[in-house]
Amino acid sequence: MKLVYIVYPFDHPSKIPALKNKMSVHSFIYEGLKSTGVKVKSFYPKIPWFTFLYRIKKYLILKLFKKNYFYQREPKILKHIARQTKSHLKTSDYDFAIGFGSLTFAFIDSSFKFAFWSDATFENMVNYQKYCKNISDKYLIIYQEIEKNILTNASNIFLASDFATKEAINFYKVSQDRVHEIPFGGNIIKEPDYDLIKSKIEKRDNKLLKLIFVGRDWAGKGGDFALDVTKKINELGIKCELSVIGCTPEVVGEVEDYVKIHGLLDKNNPEEFAKIEELYTNSHFHFLPTKAESFGHVFCEANAYGLPNFAPITGGIPSVIKNGVNGYLFNLDDSSETVARLIINTFSDFDTYRKLCRSSLNEYHTRLNWKSASKKVVEILELTKE
Repeated sequence: MKLVYIVYPFDHPSKIPALKNKMSVHSFIYEGLKSTGVKVKSFYPKIPWFTFLYRIKKYLILKLFKKNYFYQREPKILKHIARQTKSHLKTSDYDFAIGFGSLTFAFIDSSFKFAFWSDATFENMVNYQKYCKNISDKYLIIYQEIEKNILTNASNIFLASDFATKEAINFYKVSQDRVHEIPFGGNIIKEPDYDLIKSKIEKRDNKLLKLIFVGRDWAGKGGDFALDVTKKINELGIKCELSVIGCTPEVVGEVEDYVKIHGLLDKNNPEEFAKIEELYTNSHFHFLPTKAESFGHVFCEANAYGLPNFAPITGGIPSVIKNGVNGYLFNLDDSSETVARLIINTFSDFDTYRKLCRSSLNEYHTRLNWKSASKKVVEILELTKE
């Protein structure tokens, strides 16, 4: 089978092309598809020269009307990108065009066989993610119509969670046979050795309960709640510390004794990546009480190190975390004491805890990695290829 991977141009605004950036989702999908043995070529449509005019429009709409406007969803811009894509595909020998995110194929009709893989539909994001709120009715109608047309014309739609597939089927009325739930993988360039992690699990002790929080947006990812839970665990008589990767929140008061701030660590930097691996392997749980999450690659990454997750029931998280298999879910409105007791109860029976770690590791290697996920995508494409 022959695939053409289309790179949505707004996903690599820097000088580094998306497929050359080893930490981009595009790169992980592209390499995952290649690992299955299919032939994959890439195409980069260019951002239209006149895009700056719509950036100005975005600024003015926000300034004058206090409303959100997304120039990346502007029909004139998307049609310009679509013309480039269609021109390339007309001269290409391919079975399917594929890309990350629906906008890759805006204004591409069904005569071009295409599929996309995404963590959410546009409807999932509206009034859920903070950047997708306060959109004017006029532009919301336009954006929804664009999304609906993309889903209508797609040969196959791969979505990472039940959160997304339900909206594709129920809101956009896409036939179920074209919608497939396939989770993403963890964004890890070099996977940790399976046997090594198994041995590390056996060496973990229960003298100090170690939690790890991985996220750049301290407030959005529920950092303050993570602090409250860590404090409550200590108050309940279990020594506990919280390691924070990805941000540098200001932590004051008695909770300072429980928290270690490591800041933003670069996975492309060998020394900093080694520090990330050390923190993952030496912790007991990954704890991310995020307020909104379409999927959560970080939960897969934690599992790769045999680390169970604790996270709330929101967005696509329940499709990643299975209770008692690779972590536990709690309600968004649960108190810090309720969550603290859930963590303590899981930690207190250490034989059961180690079993949970081993099953978390297995979840990564069987379900939550890019190679396994890409294999499923290719299998479905093969079945639907004419």
